[in-house]
Amino acid sequence: MVDLEQFPIELLGHVFGFVEARDLYPSCFLISKRCLEAVKDEVIWEQRCKRELDVIERTDSGSWMKTFQGS
Repeated sequence: MVDLEQFPIELLGHVFGFVEARDLYPSCFLISKRCLEAVKDEVIWEQRCKRELDVIERTDSGSWMKTFQGS
């Protein structure tokens, strides 16, 4: 059995960066607090906004995750 607590949060965030945004909810949010923390990584959301939406600036919300959700 894999213990997610052993993996660096940056690695988990990188892995979740390959999961399409629509597939993150609610599955990845419910696995564990650590997965939730990794899924909410702003660097990954910035990359996702640029890659999937061609958005290069955050909205007034100041969050890449909220920028993605508002698109």
